[in-house]
Amino acid sequence: MNVIALITMGVVVLVLAAVLARAPWKLSFGFWLLAPVATVLVLVLRADVEFDLLLLGKTVSLWVAGVMCTCVPLFRALPRRIGGTLVFLLIAGNIGGSAIWAFENGAWTPLIAAALLIVGIGGWSTAWMSKDPQQPSLRLDLGWAWLLGLGLWVAAVQHDNPDLHPLGRQIITFGVSLTLAALWGQDRWMAIRIHSLGLVFTGSLLFPELYDGPLGTPDLTLPGGAQGLGILATALALVALRRNGGRWLRPMPDPSAVGGGPGGGAGPALGG
Repeated sequence: MNVIALITMGVVVLVLAAVLARAPWKLSFGFWLLAPVATVLVLVLRADVEFDLLLLGKTVSLWVAGVMCTCVPLFRALPRRIGGTLVFLLIAGNIGGSAIWAFENGAWTPLIAAALLIVGIGGWSTAWMSKDPQQPSLRLDLGWAWLLGLGLWVAAVQHDNPDLHPLGRQIITFGVSLTLAALWGQDRWMAIRIHSLGLVFTGSLLFPELYDGPLGTPDLTLPGGAQGLGILATALALVALRRNGGRWLRPMPDPSAVGGGPGGGAGPALGG
């Protein structure tokens, strides 16, 4: 593990994610359209490069998420319930798949935390699209307990991951997301998280020797291990469930009708 390399990556991801999150939607949207094309072109030209199909699949899913979260016209054209449901399925699918992997590797508390985090999202009404094109487009009112719980859950799932030893990178990228969310509002966290993860996974395809070497953290362990982190994540997920769970029966009102939503900033809900 190279601490300097990890910190450098954190600074680079912080700056790039901030630029993408603050840029007008057309620029961010264009970036996530062009980044996959450029990456695939580089991989084709580098015939000697080898990559994991699972890693490629995860990266492609983040490219798609990047396109989706920055395509303002798409979400504004969709009815709010449909757009919010797509966002919910995107998050739930990502959490669920990783939780099953962790369970198969012997950690059961992350599976419980994952289930509570999914239910604690509160359904489709949590998401909406901001009006100001200069601000992050996709917003979700999840609350800090949910965000922190997810951070602990990510650490629990990746703690014993033998592939690429990603724990250190996950901690840093999640720290980037939380830092920018603390500055701009927790409702903007999702878009920031997609940008930061998309950048990191794209980098892992382009520079595998860097991620296998200086950015790998095979010797990094956290107190309590995967099970202990899962217990803490479960506790925070319960707090989030208490905050957001009622939305399953009583959907959150259109944020544009209540001053732009819990995170501030005027803007219509998905589909207006």
